[in-house]
Amino acid sequence: MSNTIFWAILLTCLLAMGAAIYYASKKRKFDERQEMIRLRSYKYGFSTMAILAVIILFLSEFIKIPIALAIIIPLVASLWVMCIYDILHSAYFGFNEKNTKVTNWLTIVWGLWIILDPITEGQAILSWEGIATLVVGLFLISISILSLYQLHREHKEDAAK
Repeated sequence: MSNTIFWAILLTCLLAMGAAIYYASKKRKFDERQEMIRLRSYKYGFSTMAILAVIILFLSEFIKIPIALAIIIPLVASLWVMCIYDILHSAYFGFNEKNTKVTNWLTIVWGLWIILDPITEGQAILSWEGIATLVVGLFLISISILSLYQLHREHKEDAAK
């Protein structure tokens, strides 16, 4: 798959996911505590993105970094920080939503497919494109595993009551 097609597909998927999340978030209901935690996670996520963008800008003087990678790394890292903070503080899902095991396991499989697909096609994982797909795949896998852990922790707390 050529680079242009890959990045076009990735950008289209990210935009579609962003639109879906935006419209789905209109239906989500959070209590005041969750709203405050989510606002704090936005602050941490934006700070992460700004710091990484400055670091990448500085490194680009010494290392030739593709523009797509320079954009994707700070964005994915900021989403990572926001999601991890929200999940660990039980503010990722609204009180009218369910955290399901099936969705998390499917996302883990999807993340593994994203990571393993370039390898099976004979592409180098240590190329810039390989690093970008590795980061996106690890993002999906880690968020799903953390969400499964949070689900397990909540069931354990409910059983103790």
